[in-house]
Amino acid sequence: MHRFTILFLLLAAGYMSPASAVEAVVNHAEFRKGAAAYTELYWHINTTSLHYKRDSTGKLTARIRTQIRISCDTGIVYKELFYLQTKPFDPAQGDAQNILEQSRADIPTGYIRLELYLSEDGYPEGAFYYKDTLTLPPLAGPAYSSIQLLDTFFAATAPGPFEKANHYHIPRAINFYDEGQQRLHAYAELYHIADLPAGSFPLSQMFYISKRKGERDIAEHSFRDTITVPAEPQRFRRSISLAALPTGNYYLNASLRNAAGVEIATGSTFFQTINKNPVTSVTKPRDTLSSIQQTEGVFLDLSTTFVQKFDIAQLRAILKMMLPGVEPASASAIQGFLERPDELYMRYFIFNHFSNINKADPARAWKEFSDIVREVNRLYKSGSTMGYETDRGVIHLRFGPPVEVIRVPNEAGAVPYEIWRYNPGGKIGGSGLFLFYSPGYMNSDYRLLHSTVPGERQNPSWRGVLYSTGRSSGNANARAEQYFGQ
Repeated sequence: MHRFTILFLLLAAGYMSPASAVEAVVNHAEFRKGAAAYTELYWHINTTSLHYKRDSTGKLTARIRTQIRISCDTGIVYKELFYLQTKPFDPAQGDAQNILEQSRADIPTGYIRLELYLSEDGYPEGAFYYKDTLTLPPLAGPAYSSIQLLDTFFAATAPGPFEKANHYHIPRAINFYDEGQQRLHAYAELYHIADLPAGSFPLSQMFYISKRKGERDIAEHSFRDTITVPAEPQRFRRSISLAALPTGNYYLNASLRNAAGVEIATGSTFFQTINKNPVTSVTKPRDTLSSIQQTEGVFLDLSTTFVQKFDIAQLRAILKMMLPGVEPASASAIQGFLERPDELYMRYFIFNHFSNINKADPARAWKEFSDIVREVNRLYKSGSTMGYETDRGVIHLRFGPPVEVIRVPNEAGAVPYEIWRYNPGGKIGGSGLFLFYSPGYMNSDYRLLHSTVPGERQNPSWRGVLYSTGRSSGNANARAEQYFGQ
């Protein structure tokens, strides 16, 4: 295992007013070395969130307790505890440090759990906790490492923890690119091609950006290579312009095909960008070191935006509100946040989403959406379940209000139910029907039972649930039969 710390000088007004908790962003990447595997866990600490104390010389310093634990199905495979003391600085000069740390540890294949705990003595309520899981399969054919986002890279003068392929690769601990950060740097390795049959070569490799994972839906952001020599590992760096990408969520993908055109290995990593003024034409940048001039900052100042006022519970709630109406890629990202909350990432994601709706005024887009959610809560709240978490609330948020609601509270032989009707031309695209039912007469929450909308729940056996006594099943006068009978 190796650990390495970088201290960046940061001119930071306001460092004397720290947040209530340690603020950090964390990421990790997995690589292979022969038959073995290792993970690089790296984190960037925002030192303006720390609590500083004066030392004997009157300078300010902070002390961070760091715990790392990596475990698998059979138990703990690595753990470490250490303290980091920031470099003392003179408060009159108004400077502090930004801290980037990395730990490298060997890991087995299979299920892996990563945990990082940052805290300060005397401030237990302000601890930072990160956890993530991954499944690392054994190598059974060509495979990519993680696609690692980089802040920068430059020629190495000596071996070190950040050194790969004779260059230092300074990892980027956040997958968010703020306005003005218009270049993405990435590193990846390719393994297990030496055993491919000779007829597999030359191999064709493509790195490309897409809106959806693995789909080639942005043709102008693709970069091709040809691999003729079966040496391994193959190492790749890419420097890609983001200037033409509008604000949104994206994937950087890798694809490897053999000489017959069959895809034999893939990889991808998710990132977000804010770009209010994308250029209409961009020349593909050369994959060279000379295009990299400086390390970009990774912290966007959200203190003046609408997301700053929300605590972690409110951020989770907002993500749940957003979930019904977002694209699959964003839905997958939200599910990840709900399973593994990361407050700073969640704020970026929410701000990015509403900035994409209204670039000039993201706060207005949020207000308009929150007004809809308040109406959904008023209409569909059931006991302690908020309206946006009910089936009717989800459909309302996804497709808007129906043009007609047919309420059937006391039809003979049937549980209470509602039919929602949508006309063509809305978010559904065509006409659509939804059938909701109440599991019990005293239950105000209605569950989605059946729909005619593609992609929504379709239950051919809906009669068996709706007609609890069977008395109305097949009755042409039943409202459900009139709408859904054929």
